[in-house]
Amino acid sequence: MSQRKRQRQLDNGGTPATLGLVAVCVVVHLIGQSVPVVTTSIGAVYPYAVIALGLWPDHLAPWQFFTYVFVHTDWLHVLVNCALLLGFGSFVESRRGSRAVLAVFALGSGVSAGAHLLALWSFHGAIHVPLVGCSGAVATLIGITWIPGLPGRRSRVRRAPTWAAALLIGLIIGVMWAVMDRGSRVSHWAHVGGFGLGMLLSWVWVVGRVGAGEGRAAHRIAAAEAQLRRSPNDPYLLWRLARALSVAHEPRAAVDAYRRAIWRFAEEQQYAEIVECYIELAECDERALPGLEFLITVTRRLEHGDLQRAIGLYKRMAARGDSRPEGEYALLRLATLYGVRMNEAHSGLACLDEFHERYPDSQWTANAEQLRVAIG
Repeated sequence: MSQRKRQRQLDNGGTPATLGLVAVCVVVHLIGQSVPVVTTSIGAVYPYAVIALGLWPDHLAPWQFFTYVFVHTDWLHVLVNCALLLGFGSFVESRRGSRAVLAVFALGSGVSAGAHLLALWSFHGAIHVPLVGCSGAVATLIGITWIPGLPGRRSRVRRAPTWAAALLIGLIIGVMWAVMDRGSRVSHWAHVGGFGLGMLLSWVWVVGRVGAGEGRAAHRIAAAEAQLRRSPNDPYLLWRLARALSVAHEPRAAVDAYRRAIWRFAEEQQYAEIVECYIELAECDERALPGLEFLITVTRRLEHGDLQRAIGLYKRMAARGDSRPEGEYALLRLATLYGVRMNEAHSGLACLDEFHERYPDSQWTANAEQLRVAIG
């Protein structure tokens, strides 16, 4: 699922797959509470849902590896697991998509059940006690979210060993807990297995995505540098090189390329391209920006040449939502253009309202008040 589709999904209803999994857990428990209990062949008494859907080590069936996660022992068990599932499942789904969270949940169910059975047969032999609850699958989701970079941000491969060490410590603690608490009815090994799978999936996703992205970036860097050797003053080639360097996590070289592209565009009076480079440079390293006065001069000239493109770029600057003065300036210019130049008072006043809400201590507060009076 693309980032745009994921954002549209969030805007239109959130995380349906995670909510669906939570709903199934609750519904199964409700039904299980309303059905009479069943006595097993050895005299143990269990709800019918546990008999039908739980994972039984002494008479396994393939479907039990995926149905036991929807059965719980009591309401506290349901509420705790569903709260964790809702938190971590929504986090993963909002960044990887519904199919991904369902696949991870299913994989976590199977692997955590396998870890539980392996530990059970190794330490106790097959016993007539079922495995129920989705905590192993939830542990997989937790393991995934531990490595930053999965949530859609750029992540450096060279940072991964530090996080791998932290995860390894967490896994060791989980193993020690499982060994020391062998007499408990809690399936610690299912949690350890699920969490370990989450670590592995997180590593694969992060390294795979970043490695592929940096591989493409390296190719683009080489191509742009080859073209620049033939046309060293082409600002578009410099811009392309700057983008590739940024993706490849070479910030110093990217900043240099962005600044060279800006000055070349300035020589050619390509004002829209200057502003776009300025915005991208701000995302790369705000300390390297030419300065707000330079941006004001360029955008005013752009307004006279291409008003609609200027408005689009102002919106991009305002959408960043940070506290830098570029955002304040962009909102104030949008209010001016809408409310005064284009006679769209409603849009202009909306920009002013957002300006006051986001920047109550702005250096341009007095200008904003005067503009509000002018718009009426």
